[in-house]
Amino acid sequence: MGAGHARFIKEHISNAVVTALSDIDDVRMTSLAAEIETVKFKTNSAKELMNSDLVDAVIIASPDPLHVEHLELAITSRKPTLCEKPIATTLEEARQIAIKIKKYESEISATRIHFGFMRRFDPAYRQVKELIGSGKIRTHDRERLNNCFCDADTGSRE
Repeated sequence: MGAGHARFIKEHISNAVVTALSDIDDVRMTSLAAEIETVKFKTNSAKELMNSDLVDAVIIASPDPLHVEHLELAITSRKPTLCEKPIATTLEEARQIAIKIKKYESEISATRIHFGFMRRFDPAYRQVKELIGSGKIRTHDRERLNNCFCDADTGSRE
């Protein structure tokens, strides 16, 4: 998922540059850095990445169980952050990190931590929401829900 964000930034956001990557897989990270062409810093440490002066903002796209740890690092680094969902893997962790985020943002009087809910704007997801809201589909009706994601012309689920 992080590679997708890096590619999107490179291809679609003209005033942003991917300057650093963090990944535990050196081969994958090196390959992505070569593809992106603007990476100046690579590390296996999320903490090093977030504390780097080369980094102005952070995208957390790590495995879900690391989100809380990485959000805490983001708070410490004081950099604007987009974190992919989920915020945490347990309700208790979610509550604890939400309290920390709220405290941090209250102290600086600004919103700095954001969460990736881009699918809510995806046409297929919007269609499902409309169908559920209209009562034409029940949330537990999996086969009909699955069919909402088919291509309207071909019926393909790809």
